[in-house]
Amino acid sequence: MQLYLLYLQIIPTFVPIKSNPIINKTSTAVMKKKTILFASCLFGVFAFSSCEKNLYDESKQPEKEIQVKDLDIPAGFQWKLTQVAAGTVAATTPTMVSFFLDEACSKEEKIADIPVDTEISSLPLSIPTYVNTLYAQYKTSTNETKKVAIPVNADRSFSLNIANDAKSKSNTTPSITRGHDIEDDIQLAKGVIFHPKDGWGTIMFEDQFPSLGDYDFNDFVAWYKYQLQDFFHKGGTWYTYVMQIGFQIRALGGINDFSPYINLAGVKYDDIDEIIFQETGDGIEFIKGPNGEAILSYTNPSKPAGSKYLNTEPEYITTSGVNTSIYIYFKEPVELSRLQDKMVDIYLAKPDHGTEIHLKGYKGIYPSSQNAKYSNEDNYVWGLKAPAALNHMIEENDFIKGYPKFKDWIEGKGHKQWWVS
Repeated sequence: MQLYLLYLQIIPTFVPIKSNPIINKTSTAVMKKKTILFASCLFGVFAFSSCEKNLYDESKQPEKEIQVKDLDIPAGFQWKLTQVAAGTVAATTPTMVSFFLDEACSKEEKIADIPVDTEISSLPLSIPTYVNTLYAQYKTSTNETKKVAIPVNADRSFSLNIANDAKSKSNTTPSITRGHDIEDDIQLAKGVIFHPKDGWGTIMFEDQFPSLGDYDFNDFVAWYKYQLQDFFHKGGTWYTYVMQIGFQIRALGGINDFSPYINLAGVKYDDIDEIIFQETGDGIEFIKGPNGEAILSYTNPSKPAGSKYLNTEPEYITTSGVNTSIYIYFKEPVELSRLQDKMVDIYLAKPDHGTEIHLKGYKGIYPSSQNAKYSNEDNYVWGLKAPAALNHMIEENDFIKGYPKFKDWIEGKGHKQWWVS
């Protein structure tokens, strides 16, 4: 679904009142009376004009429509919507625990299914910045479902100790077999971590770097998700052998020649044992960066016939795009901390390693962009990453028109979940 907004502007019309006074020239007395009356009326007109001026005082007229480029962004604002929460989880008997972002523990808000052992271990989870409480759910020995609220501290730490009534799981966990559907793999491995949750996140860019552009954030829009599976802990640290990435291009509203890339900043190309492209479009491959980076490279999708853009004009809407599902297997187990949301750098770049556009906090990959800064002197950026599946703007609409609470988030007035109406 796309986001379409229609604004109607009503301009009031004012009709002047005409006056045709008749003056009797044959009577001096009447003339004097008329003169006095005229003077009185004239005074009244001046008085009314004074009131009228107040009624139409410019300061009392509707304010100018605020746009993103009118915002005063604090210098220290980081533009981040997710961060790593480090938790300790322990149980008196090995069991399975699921973590959620909402109290109802709904499927679409699930962030992990974790096999918990009796050993205390530190579990890193990427969670949205608006979350102050996590919710755990597990089965009891009588097969009942139990829910536990877990406060997330100011330093983003949390702790969970499973009660003695937890249902014991088998000590043997089958390994994932390659090439299976993701849901089948979850059942086999009995454990998975979702980023940003069991659903999609959104990445969106302006492509006029280093100029700001029109700030509708629809020059490039994609939904993304990735999952960590077949993981285990050793010595209090969690590891995994496999990562799954999902990526779906939703819109292209720019006219510049940019393509999307994903740099796995926590690992190197030579760390990868095998890559299985389970579902892809054309022109997708893994490449080795100049410093050994593991980079997923895309080719832009075609646009509908007759359209300059993809999915940003109401008359040219299509569901087509590049849909990608990839399994990445590592030669050696990789710490989960190296595969968190902040370690996945989704960016745009021109052909032949030309101009790159990254989110704030990331660095350019190739020499031509390694010294570039992705926030300007007023702390404006060229990219947003949100832990939810967002609709995007139609062409020539400012972002605040579609997401009014975005302004409050930027200005530090709350609404960290600004996409929720």
